[in-house]
Amino acid sequence: LMRELSGRGLVFFCDFHGHSTKRNAFMYGCDSEKAGGSKEELVFPLIMAEHSPAFSFPDCDFQMRRHKLTTGRVVVCKELGI
Repeated sequence: LMRELSGRGLVFFCDFHGHSTKRNAFMYGCDSEKAGGSKEELVFPLIMAEHSPAFSFPDCDFQMRRHKLTTGRVVVCKELGI
């Protein structure tokens, strides 16, 4: 990923998920407030929830739990700062 991005930068990383049993879509993200940032990671999921009945904002998760430290969202957050 770093090689592909060299010289360009990344401004958005989206991790969509869905569950057939819940019949909805949601996102995982990283809590930027813990890193001294704002709550920018909430904007896109809130827009999705506002415009799509299939998207569930309450099912979104922005916590970086210890057992999730090697997931794409956490690695991208820590390595690229987004």
